[in-house]
Amino acid sequence: MKINLQPIISPTIPMTILYYVIFFGIYMGFYWLYDFPQVIHGHIGPFAETLLPSKSLIANLVTFGIIVLNSMIIAQMNNRFAIIRTRTYLPTFIYLLLSVCWLPAYGNYVAALGATFALLALYLSLGMYKDKRSVEQAFLSFFFLALSSFLIPEFAVLAVVFWLGFAFLNCFSGKVFFASIFGFITPWTLFFSSLIFIFGHTDILPEVQEFVTNYSLLNYRNIPTFIYVAIMFFVLITSLIQISANNRQDSIQTRNMLSFIKILMFAVILLILFRHSSFVSYMPFAALLFAMLSAYIFTLLKKQFNSIIFIVLCAVNFIFAFYLLII
Repeated sequence: MKINLQPIISPTIPMTILYYVIFFGIYMGFYWLYDFPQVIHGHIGPFAETLLPSKSLIANLVTFGIIVLNSMIIAQMNNRFAIIRTRTYLPTFIYLLLSVCWLPAYGNYVAALGATFALLALYLSLGMYKDKRSVEQAFLSFFFLALSSFLIPEFAVLAVVFWLGFAFLNCFSGKVFFASIFGFITPWTLFFSSLIFIFGHTDILPEVQEFVTNYSLLNYRNIPTFIYVAIMFFVLITSLIQISANNRQDSIQTRNMLSFIKILMFAVILLILFRHSSFVSYMPFAALLFAMLSAYIFTLLKKQFNSIIFIVLCAVNFIFAFYLLII
């Protein structure tokens, strides 16, 4: 029997609204059942937990609101830049699926907002294609990236990936480079100036050194979690292989944009492997990138094999979510 994904690829407006309502219901159901969401990490984590605890209902409503915003941004990104060559709801659907099933990230509005800023940085960067004078967009792109690194400090290393992305997009130039540097240091300059001149906090260098040298390798000994990660990695690798095999049908612009997203995904995977102590903070942005890459094959390469992978993806995520509920 052939599996038809068209109702998800191109849903009607009422069906689109229904999908959001269903995912919201699932999210709230898991919220009431799950008792062990991880606290917010990072230097802003303790303050955020004091201001709005991650286990509170309001924090989870705010988090889901940010998730909805992110889903709209990736839909607009595909509509504007034709990353998947056609309008499709699948990136949004897969992102919502991962967001409601990754229970440890529930209530982590800081990580969700950090993903929003990183996604906006990506959105602005894609708009710079073949424009080596787009200094305003370069400044704003790195300004948003700096805001994301303010919430998730490890995202500071993504600056190098964005410069590589500029090279893929044929927009890298001296003006763009310096504009991006000024865009990145502007919010951090304001932050450190406030710490020094307003709060009298001068012990910044030891904290920076500790951040740079603090590594924690991935060490999963939980077999079900390892199996889940292996399946998700298989879906990602399958998507990347099929994207590469099909790229001759894409425009050069689309290929370059997909290459940018691929190296971002690779960088986030490296963060998960080598800075594992804060892996929950990376989950929202990883979900966004995973959704954009995997939705490509489910939308354009309508094979029975891909349809089965999509069903497996949905089933495995819900099974893993229920596993987290019962352990």
